Amino acid sequence: VESLSQLQVERSTTTQVVAIVQVEQERARQLLTDRKVAIDTYNASAKHLQECLVEKTLAFRAREGVEEEAKLAMLHAAALERTTANMRLLWDAAHTDRQQVKESIQTLKGQLEGAVDGRHALSDRLLALQYRRKGTKVHTPYGVGVVQYFRESDNILAIRLRTWKATVYISLVHFIQAAKAMQQRELLAMRSVEVECKAFVRVERRREASECHVMETEEALCREITLWAQQMAAKEGHIRVAVTKVEVQTQVRMALRDAKRRFRNEAEADAVRAHAAKIRLVRPKLKTMPKKLAPQRSTSLAKMTAAMAITSTNNATTNSATPAALPKVSKQSTLDKTRVARAALKRILMAHAEAAVLTTERDLVAEYDRVHHDQLVTTVGNGCVASLLHELLVDVADETIQEGVVGAKTMELQSTIVHSRQHPHVQVNVHVALRRQVVGRKMQLEVVKRTWARQLERLRCVQAEVRRRNDMERRAEEERKRLEAVCKEMAREDLACRRFYREEKRVMMVESRHMQLAERELQLMLEKYNTLDGDDKNKEGSKVARRLQIKKGKREKHRLADEWAAIKLEDDLAMA
Repeated sequence: VESLSQLQVERSTTTQVVAIVQVEQERARQLLTDRKVAIDTYNASAKHLQECLVEKTLAFRAREGVEEEAKLAMLHAAALERTTANMRLLWDAAHTDRQQVKESIQTLKGQLEGAVDGRHALSDRLLALQYRRKGTKVHTPYGVGVVQYFRESDNILAIRLRTWKATVYISLVHFIQAAKAMQQRELLAMRSVEVECKAFVRVERRREASECHVMETEEALCREITLWAQQMAAKEGHIRVAVTKVEVQTQVRMALRDAKRRFRNEAEADAVRAHAAKIRLVRPKLKTMPKKLAPQRSTSLAKMTAAMAITSTNNATTNSATPAALPKVSKQSTLDKTRVARAALKRILMAHAEAAVLTTERDLVAEYDRVHHDQLVTTVGNGCVASLLHELLVDVADETIQEGVVGAKTMELQSTIVHSRQHPHVQVNVHVALRRQVVGRKMQLEVVKRTWARQLERLRCVQAEVRRRNDMERRAEEERKRLEAVCKEMAREDLACRRFYREEKRVMMVESRHMQLAERELQLMLEKYNTLDGDDKNKEGSKVARRLQIKKGKREKHRLADEWAAIKLEDDLAMA
């Protein structure tokens, strides 16, 4: 019990110390926040002071001009001097605040170091508190055991071994040192693992960067191939459309030409037929020839006969002159001539169509090649110009960056403005403009924030009032319902009580009537016996009976009075 009470006391002490440390840490954080605010104020004052110094320099330069301008410059300089004096006061105040902040930071650093030392000192006590708890599992040189109790006098732990079924006594310092050694080993192992992880992460990042570079190259190549494929598909489609258009135009032209020729031939045939019909109509009727005369052959038939005779004569002469017979030359028919002429015409037309198609395709390919060549020339020229401009502008950019860095450093040394450390190559004017823009935007956002805060506060007040009124209405409604329920219950109780009282009164009246009748009968009977009995003994008995009757009457009156009092009390309680 004493060890438990001591443990409770130590635990409460440790809790108080931890609470004090937390309070000190919170105070340190608050002081750091105040320091940050003071530093921001100091930076703003320094910036304002620099602007005032610049204005003062401009005023001094303007004073070297015309007299009137010099007078104005003097007035302006006086105003600037007053502003400078005010800024100097502000500077001194900011410097004093900065010194105070530095001193506070030094004090806080000392307090922080003390808190850290106290934390390290408490770590041993926390470990000791952890091992001193009953039932804590510990590892001893003899195996795993469980803490039975802690001996405060010599800091000894009584440990029950699980394997040996025995109790060993080991100092608490041994376990604390073992825990510290294990923490140190874990810290070293974690550091080595952290180094390995960092190296692995660096290697993975380099590999990922190389893979990303390769993937970017492949993506660029794929995009070029896709673009080339799209261009080739568009080119082939355009050429196909143009060739199809030329073929269709050629076919349409040929069809129109054939139709024109057919129409012309039909027109000529119709004209010949019409002419022949016209001649046949005006020709005189021929006389019939006598049967004795031989029928004359037509001119065409005579011509054909003469030609055949000449051919036979020539063949006979040739056969007689030459020993070997020459092959017989067959004369082409009109159908063959027409077919050959049509085939030749078709070949000529197809040749013209193919020539037109090839010419169109060749022109389109040449046009696409020319466009592609122009694109290549433009791309190569842009690349050459970009590389040339890059080579020319690198030195200029480096010089500009160096000038900006030197200017920023010079302005920083001449004033109290601390420029950007992340981007030191930013020009001074650009940095100042960006900073002013950021400050202006910050002020606008602060105004918007305050406006929204006021609106939200009003909205919260309205919502709180609405909730309060709703709560009041709800409570009033609940109270009304409760009172209605209570009134209904009281009405039911009152009705039940009235019924009960009426029933009791009726019973009481019936009993009183019966009692009166019984009393009357008893009186009549006593009077009868008193009248009949005239002895002293009977007289004495009648007196005793009279006394008893009087006693009973008094007792009955008391009983009725008690009952009426109880009934009135119940009525009062029921009406309350």
